[in-house]
Amino acid sequence: MSYFAFLFPITSHYSFLLPFIFYYFPLLHCYFIFLLTSFSLIVVIYLSFLFIVVFFICITIKN
Repeated sequence: MSYFAFLFPITSHYSFLLPFIFYYFPLLHCYFIFLLTSFSLIVVIYLSFLFIVVFFICITIKN
């Protein structure tokens, strides 16, 4: 641990976070990718629904 503290003197009091960062960062990365894809899927579904609604409104106005 003192070796890490010697390498990173600025973040020496954060050296206890190094295992957390190295072990859990890939898991968090996968979780954020999952959130991003689910959010983009929700946006695509919402936009397609909005397009369908606007299309039907235009059809009813023309008739």
